[in-house]
Amino acid sequence: MNVATTPAPTASPYSISTIIPATQAITIQLPPKSQDDKYLGLEPAMWGAVLTGIALIVTTAYQVWNTNKQLKEARNAAAAQVESDREQARLDRTLESRKTLFDTFIDDFKKTAALIGDLPNKDMTRAGPDIEELSAMNATVNKIWLWAEVETVRQVRELQAQINEHFFQALVQCQPIWLAKGRVARIDAVIQRLEMEREQYFAAARSFVPHPDPIQEQRQRMVNDLLANATAGINQGRSERNDELVEEGKVRRAYLTFVGERSAELMDRLAGIMTLARKELQVEGDTSVLDSQTAQFKQRVSAAIDKVQQALAEDAPRAG
Repeated sequence: MNVATTPAPTASPYSISTIIPATQAITIQLPPKSQDDKYLGLEPAMWGAVLTGIALIVTTAYQVWNTNKQLKEARNAAAAQVESDREQARLDRTLESRKTLFDTFIDDFKKTAALIGDLPNKDMTRAGPDIEELSAMNATVNKIWLWAEVETVRQVRELQAQINEHFFQALVQCQPIWLAKGRVARIDAVIQRLEMEREQYFAAARSFVPHPDPIQEQRQRMVNDLLANATAGINQGRSERNDELVEEGKVRRAYLTFVGERSAELMDRLAGIMTLARKELQVEGDTSVLDSQTAQFKQRVSAAIDKVQQALAEDAPRAG
């Protein structure tokens, strides 16, 4: 069997070495890693721990800041509460002091009003007036000056000045009354002496018995004359006393008119002060109804004074 033989390849003018060009290695040199990049080169497993630590640091810092903030707020709140308590205590002391002083002033006002109203019954022609009531009121006003608001103090001091003026004017108005009372007292003393003498003369006259002795008759006539003179003196004294009582009643009525007019003015000013005092003591409510009631009280007082004056005018002629 003939086997065909494949002819051996002939050499080509182009070899593999001539087809594939020669290559040259190119080396690229990267810049060195920075110092910071080494942290970025952590293993992924490490990032969780790092983030956890950062979160813990931030949380702790916030808690510290928040705690400090709360402590500061607590201290400020405590300081504010202490200051508020101190201010409230000061306000309470002020209100209590004002209440006490306003109450005392009203009592002092009533005492001075009673003093002035009773002046006709006091004998101040020989001794000076007892002005303890005025002294007490003046002391109270000085204390109010320390505790009350400025406008209230001004009103209180003005009322104080008016009361003092009213008192000394009342002393002048009472002079005629005291003089009339003095004359009545002297007449009463004379009448009392004459009545005692008359009783003695009556006793002497009753002791006489009918007897023709001229000396005894002379004595009896003398006793009778003394008895008649004593009786006449008593009658005259009673007449003069009645006239003086009429005069006293007249000047008393004039004094009542004076006191009534001045008291109305003082009551108006006192009512205004009481309104201011209610505001300072933080007492709520509309005081207009009280103002209306005060006006009614003034009318009632005026009516009462008129009745007293009328009674004095009716009783004076019958006195004695």
